[in-house]
Amino acid sequence: MSYPPLAFDLVHVLSTAQAKKRARPVFVAVLRDPQELHDPRYPGEEATWRRLLRGYLAIGLVRFADATAADDLLKLAIAGLGKLKYAPARSSFESMLDSPDPDTRQEAKQALKKLG
Repeated sequence: MSYPPLAFDLVHVLSTAQAKKRARPVFVAVLRDPQELHDPRYPGEEATWRRLLRGYLAIGLVRFADATAADDLLKLAIAGLGKLKYAPARSSFESMLDSPDPDTRQEAKQALKKLG
């Protein structure tokens, strides 16, 4: 799925309550590691397409928001703030080192490492 209009249509179709159970893990995986998107009509716009796809996926995840999605959304937020080197989140990352969820602890550790 490297053609942007097709990728956006698939995200839209899968952002329904009926697809929630299977779509959410895919959305999270693609958000973490998006593939390159190419549109021959707009060469050189790969970064723009990837940013737009991530936005569509985030909106799709918000549509799925419930208690079972909280962990996935939290991990994505930690990773994103760490990638941005958002220093005001340091104390929050430090408190997450005591989380019962090992994945959350790992994300917090990586985010703190990026902050230096």
